[in-house]
Amino acid sequence: MTPIRWVGCAPRNFLKGRPGGHAPRAIVLHRTGGSLREIGRRFSNPISSLSSHYVVGRDGSIEQYVAEADAAFHAGIILNPTWTRLTPKVNPNFYTVGIEHEGGDDDWPDAQRTASAALIAEVAARWSIPLAAAHVIPHSAIRASVACPGPSCPLDDLLARAQRSLDDAAVLISTDEMELAGRTARPASAAPRIDRTGLSLSADQYYGQVWPKDLIVLHFTAGGTARSAVDTWRSNPEHVATAYVVDLDGTIYEVFPPRFWAYHLGVKGATAHERRSIGIEIVNVGPLQRSAEDPATLNWWPPGNSWGKRYCSLDESSRYLQVTYRDKHYFATFPEAQLDAVSGLVAQVCDEFNIPRLLPRADDRLACSPATFAGFKGIATHANFRPDKWDIGPAFGWDRLGL
Repeated sequence: MTPIRWVGCAPRNFLKGRPGGHAPRAIVLHRTGGSLREIGRRFSNPISSLSSHYVVGRDGSIEQYVAEADAAFHAGIILNPTWTRLTPKVNPNFYTVGIEHEGGDDDWPDAQRTASAALIAEVAARWSIPLAAAHVIPHSAIRASVACPGPSCPLDDLLARAQRSLDDAAVLISTDEMELAGRTARPASAAPRIDRTGLSLSADQYYGQVWPKDLIVLHFTAGGTARSAVDTWRSNPEHVATAYVVDLDGTIYEVFPPRFWAYHLGVKGATAHERRSIGIEIVNVGPLQRSAEDPATLNWWPPGNSWGKRYCSLDESSRYLQVTYRDKHYFATFPEAQLDAVSGLVAQVCDEFNIPRLLPRADDRLACSPATFAGFKGIATHANFRPDKWDIGPAFGWDRLGL
């Protein structure tokens, strides 16, 4: 999808949050009647009482003025509505997302249609909004006195393109119920695909603000499945998550759009690093410990079971690396398919956000050095910011990144 440029609007032109606990359940399409610059001036004018969440340019560019978790002032006046899903006595701004489109009642260029459809698909997936005419509507369906976005609006085409965009993003296989061992890995030659719907967070579980990105931070989940990591984030009200999780078989899940941010470092006073970084969690149990009952067995530490769950035997040497790091002596290795997927994902994210393909020096890759990494741009690890964390750990195959 086209990168989205965060602009923002005058504080008086939107409401922080959505009153009454409403969540978006429809997308309202608008036409600006002028240029991007003109609509930007209107949204930045504190006496206009106007805003929209997004504006899509005729060239396919996308600007964001209001976070989706907040209420933009784009469709608050109800007049002779034809939309049958209005909530009585509730401002439609509280439960809709507004998308403006540059131009008047004229043609809709292909670049604009493509960008708008991809944006509609992404917003719809994030808020579980059906891609149907009853849920993606013209402004005039709420306020009949305005010809917005006008009779030339290609609504059917936008919905069809949005559905194709969503279909293209879907991954046909699901690994949520697979056991920790014995999974069927996808072929190493297969290009990694990203599942943007299988384990996504709702938009109120991360921060819908766009910040420039110059850092990737690698984590491991210290757990057995991608679903267990995401379920933990869903139960945490503090907006803790990473943008991506890579499962053992190489399936990549986009948990939220990487241009946004959430807390994933856990360092007090490091909000600037949280905003500038894109976190990638890699499913891996992390440090291992010999079983007290059977010293020939290595255990890991799932929640509520301190070093009590079997991982493998010492004879299964391919499944662990014996090395001492931060008081632990055994670490789970990463499957080949997973490393291939991580490599492809890192390359893609670096290209999309112009993040330098730069690794720390070998001696620094697992060292905690706030001074070194305060201005570092490239690929770092959680352990670089936290002395009490092991991830990404000494068993990670740095050479597989191809950097």
